[in-house]
Amino acid sequence: MRVWKYRLEHDGKQLRELISSEETKENQASIVKYLRVCCKRLMNKMNEEDYGYNEVDELYFLLEGDDELILSNEDMDNYGFESRTELVNERLAQFYDACDYAGCWIGL
Repeated sequence: MRVWKYRLEHDGKQLRELISSEETKENQASIVKYLRVCCKRLMNKMNEEDYGYNEVDELYFLLEGDDELILSNEDMDNYGFESRTELVNERLAQFYDACDYAGCWIGL
């Protein structure tokens, strides 16, 4: 069984509630905004040896402004995504991969 170095024990429930909510621009923006909050919480928990270059830090900066982009009327093709949903799904996959890489368990 895997031993987790870090835990975001209470964040998984909130994240799952946002994911399972109605698919609106506002909700999609809330998801990426909450992912950024989770990344920041994890970065604050990480020790120095794990904190050098890491996927969590990179994702934190990738997420910056995504909520505003989702709420805008911008064409998502200009940013390499077919839709807002594709952007959110990509960021969710990156988040879970980064947490797995860092050894972080996301609570239920």
